[in-house]
Amino acid sequence: MNTLTQNEYHLEAEYKRWEILLSSLKNENTFLMLKLSEVLDGRVGKEFILKAEYFQNEFIAKDENIKDMENDIKAELKLINNTKDKLPIKNLLKHEKLKNEIKYFERNFSNLKTEFDISIARC
Repeated sequence: MNTLTQNEYHLEAEYKRWEILLSSLKNENTFLMLKLSEVLDGRVGKEFILKAEYFQNEFIAKDENIKDMENDIKAELKLINNTKDKLPIKNLLKHEKLKNEIKYFERNFSNLKTEFDISIARC
């Protein structure tokens, strides 16, 4: 059985935290899509429709980003659990890249939610 080094244990714990975060963001994104469809019901103004299409496209893109990051995390967790020796340096670089992607995504998603809430409030 593979025994994780302390560094690998910390990486694994961080990946699992990210999985929880992404799951939460995915749920929130789904909620925003549902909210958008409720707001759209009965509205036909051209400006409003254009804004709704923008948000719909953004929410779909966010969903895809989340799936990609989830797949990356799963691959890294699998590698950690299957590695008999120390993790290669490229995996530590991948970890940092993924960490930066998640930080950026979280900030970007928060900005999108704020923009959406402001747009909905103006309706």
